[in-house]
Amino acid sequence: MKSIAIVGAGSSGLITLKYVLDAFPNAQIVCFEKGSSVRGAWGNMGDSFVSTSSKYATQFRCFQQYDAQLDPHNQYGEYYRGDEFGRYLDRFADEFSLRKYISFETELVHLTLTHQTWCLTLRRDGRETVAEFDGVFLCTGLVRKRREIAIDDGGPAIRYDVDAIQNQRVMIVGGGESAVDMANQLAEESRNNTVYLSLRSGV
Repeated sequence: MKSIAIVGAGSSGLITLKYVLDAFPNAQIVCFEKGSSVRGAWGNMGDSFVSTSSKYATQFRCFQQYDAQLDPHNQYGEYYRGDEFGRYLDRFADEFSLRKYISFETELVHLTLTHQTWCLTLRRDGRETVAEFDGVFLCTGLVRKRREIAIDDGGPAIRYDVDAIQNQRVMIVGGGESAVDMANQLAEESRNNTVYLSLRSGV
């Protein structure tokens, strides 16, 4: 029997798990997730979070919940807010009964290929075990690892809740998804902030 491991149960891991189950119905398939949910990096954002891509564009073809019609009276209604995307992923996992294939709170520590067999060293509850699989899908996403900068007087203050930042001068370093999200929120007129966006390569 073919055995397949999927690492990560966020959005990319969930859709991979669904299609691998469809393609290999007789295989032994396990998805390993370091966290305790299927919400991934973007599924548990604060109340002020607004996604930069629309709900229509950020959904799975096999689980469409939103159409392309825009409501001009519902500002930002076509975008995910707060934990809406996380709730969408929860519904997706439940619709296709995916949770029974997921080993939560299980971290991949090491991965090696030996004689066409993948050996995964896994950590759960402080104990390490080794499991072997015929194939592995790595679905840990693009934003799994933070990119931090060195600051002379200490480390950077990492915060995801921007609600308390008002009447301040703020510099955001970087131009990725997180930077654009925060700049958009901090620059709201009601906050009275002055916001600077610092990009290494310019716009």
